[in-house]
Amino acid sequence: MLSLTISASVFLLVGYYFWYLGRHNDVSFDIRMGERCYSCKEKIPNWNLDFLDKEYLEMCTCCKRDESLDKVIGIKKKTLLNKVKKYLVSNRSRKLTSGLLIALVVFLIVDIISVLFLKMSWPSYVNNLINISFWSVMLYKQRLTTIKKIKLPPPTIV
Repeated sequence: MLSLTISASVFLLVGYYFWYLGRHNDVSFDIRMGERCYSCKEKIPNWNLDFLDKEYLEMCTCCKRDESLDKVIGIKKKTLLNKVKKYLVSNRSRKLTSGLLIALVVFLIVDIISVLFLKMSWPSYVNNLINISFWSVMLYKQRLTTIKKIKLPPPTIV
């Protein structure tokens, strides 16, 4: 029963991921090139074209000010959250998602072998938890790199 509940939650996460993907525009390239702030996704006015060959993550002045104030006051939660955001937006987070995907495939193979030959079902729980963590990371990463689509009014015929 627990495995069925976890599997159903995975389907809900995947469905929400694709529903969310259809209603938002991807700005990950703009964020990686420094045109948008990786924390609040606002446009940064002084965009430099010298960084087209490499990743250049930048924060806007408001977010920099907020982070420096948080460091002075002693609030480390927002600073840590900004570091997590920067990691997930960067290309380095592909190692995390690739590792979770490889672990998912390995545990799926172990699950199939254990159910067919050994009559054990415990690896399915591990597989489902890795599946949930993979889709949760992907969903959070998608939320960090998208903005809501702008609905344009229909054209008027004169």
